[in-house]
Amino acid sequence: MIRLHCYTDIPAESDLINKIVEILPDLRQLGIRVWLRDNFTQDLPDGIEPIEHQLQSTYGSPSPKSYRSEITFEDQAYYIFTSGTTGLPKACKRTHRAAVAASFALESVGLGPDDVLYSPLPLYHSAAFNLGFLNCIRVGCTFAIGRKFSVTRFWEDVRKHHATIIQYIGEICRYLMAQPKKPDDGVYPVKLRVACGNGLRPDIWEHFKTRFNIDHIYEFWGATECYKMFINLDGKVGTVGRLSPLLKLLDGSVRVIKCDVNLAEPIRGKDGKCIEVAPGETGLLVIAVVNDTSPFLGYIGKKETEKKILRNVFKDGDSYFNSGDLIKISPDGYIYFVDRLGDTFRWKGENVATTEVAQILDEFPGIMEANVYGVTIPGQDGKAGMAAITLSAGVESLDFKKLYSYLSDKLPSYARPKFIRITSNMDLTGTFKHKKSEFAKQGFDPIQITDPLYYINNESTTYDILNADSFPFVKLCSKL
Repeated sequence: MIRLHCYTDIPAESDLINKIVEILPDLRQLGIRVWLRDNFTQDLPDGIEPIEHQLQSTYGSPSPKSYRSEITFEDQAYYIFTSGTTGLPKACKRTHRAAVAASFALESVGLGPDDVLYSPLPLYHSAAFNLGFLNCIRVGCTFAIGRKFSVTRFWEDVRKHHATIIQYIGEICRYLMAQPKKPDDGVYPVKLRVACGNGLRPDIWEHFKTRFNIDHIYEFWGATECYKMFINLDGKVGTVGRLSPLLKLLDGSVRVIKCDVNLAEPIRGKDGKCIEVAPGETGLLVIAVVNDTSPFLGYIGKKETEKKILRNVFKDGDSYFNSGDLIKISPDGYIYFVDRLGDTFRWKGENVATTEVAQILDEFPGIMEANVYGVTIPGQDGKAGMAAITLSAGVESLDFKKLYSYLSDKLPSYARPKFIRITSNMDLTGTFKHKKSEFAKQGFDPIQITDPLYYINNESTTYDILNADSFPFVKLCSKL
């Protein structure tokens, strides 16, 4: 039996009820009934029923098979929204077969009936629904879900629900690490044994695990649209799993191919077929599509679906799911996420991976988080690197001379950010991943942007203020 623990504040729930009341007539016409948990203190409007009464009148035995006798594994079960990091979110189709497969995703981390999995993530996305909710249903453990992520309330909720497993995604761990240390950091009523998610950057991996007293961190790679998932089971920092040469030989569905990051498409040889990268080389992750056992279900909309399928990849007639992710697999099989294909850009004839540059910026004292992207410069080929950064609590400014020296030691010249924007509001998706498109669209024009702007000055080996006097770019060109 699944126990669903939900909590929210009364004003927020009132807002939700008011929105439902607006569409109640339409819901009634569709034959839809609305239930609400009983601890809501206000009088319920007509058409909304308390769920406790309904639960008391139900039977404890399973539903008769006749209720689902005509439903097959291939029937549509639900939709999941992609996060929308490089474009608009899209509704991804999920069948009953996909739901059952997803419910086994956390079997390898030892999820069992005595666990309590706490998630602050939205149920319309795959992390909370597929990896959280469905897995808890399968093993019969408790799923405790927060209405939304709260950096100040997160650990309080973990203790309140006696969580043994927590979910994270995107920059959640960084936000938690940025909070002032407390005496009860890492102290729980029961052992917190697992943190599972994706987007934990290597620079805070061990610090997060130690400070909050977590036994194991299971970083994974997955895509809502894809039947494959990698998970880091041995704790190697910075990896999302391992594909040993033997496993690759036995499976064969996972391939990493050369691609043109400027055109965001695979590079094909003279024979028209794609080219697999060497071990340790970065490339585009593609996964074989086989109609029966590993289908790509796609999205609502045939055009969007077709965009994600590569055809005639290694031989005529084959098809592969285009993950859109750049990865590298080390000679010993460890898998490293490098960047999103749409986020990587070219400058001075070289590829720049925004994720790698952001990780290096994140390690500089005083920088809370960095969002790196490419911006267009009139008259220049490719895109120049720009970083929107937020400062750590209590930090009012950076030593840009030291930052220049630090980046010079860590990055080749083409990868060093040419512009820096200090902002107080980082643009995030609903699952706490950085959005880049709006920042990139705004560029580096000090007339249009009110945030403090800086440009790299290689002559004076620092970052100088970018303002109306140092703009337009013609004056900066020789110094980049």
